[in-house]
Amino acid sequence: LVRAVRHLSARAAPALADWLAYLEVEGKADGTLYGYMREIALLLRDHPDLDLADFTAAEINQTLAKKPERSRYITRSIFNGFFGWAADSDIIVDGEERPRIPRNPMLRGVPRMRQPHRRPKDIFSEPEIALLESLPLPDGPLWTLLFYTGLRRSEARHLQRRHVDLAREKLMVYQGKGGKDRIIGIGWTRSDGVQPVLQAVAELELAEGLRPEDHLWYSKPGGGRRIARRDPVGDTTFENWYKRGIS
Repeated sequence: LVRAVRHLSARAAPALADWLAYLEVEGKADGTLYGYMREIALLLRDHPDLDLADFTAAEINQTLAKKPERSRYITRSIFNGFFGWAADSDIIVDGEERPRIPRNPMLRGVPRMRQPHRRPKDIFSEPEIALLESLPLPDGPLWTLLFYTGLRRSEARHLQRRHVDLAREKLMVYQGKGGKDRIIGIGWTRSDGVQPVLQAVAELELAEGLRPEDHLWYSKPGGGRRIARRDPVGDTTFENWYKRGIS
């Protein structure tokens, strides 16, 4: 309990209170206000002796480095909202209005972070993920692709072998959400030294004899044994594949 309120004694605590009051008037929900307060409190606890105007990128980066990598971008966004508000709001000093801080320290020296790719659904335990990844070819490697690239269903359906560059460790998504293209880095290495996405694509290519124009997700026309990859699988076919895996 003491640790939870330690930020209240920081020199910049009044600014946090003013910001939360501003956000409340703006209509932010109680849960959002609480979440924002907790993130800024981390910064104030790390640097209790600093006035708000004294914060630089160095102190901000020091606190950001303590956050888990996958959630760090959220904290950065909240910090940017806080300091951006402070730079745009005035206070009375010696009878004169002046900005609360001269500039937003987030604008120089604090790196921007992209939202990490999410797994298709956060409903799988680690043992379940391991079980799906160990399914026989070609299904196991396809599940690995879903778990570690964050591909959307339509993106997975249209993914071709030529869209994956193993040498440069990149996966190209064309006409993704909103019709936009993007590149996904796939060189990520697990703690056991395995690069799961690179290995999964290499296994598929070797075992399935994939050609550049082949789609990674497959269909079986007529329900037979022959695998077809010339055209993107239909949404229903993909759904059935997904359900088979988790059943």
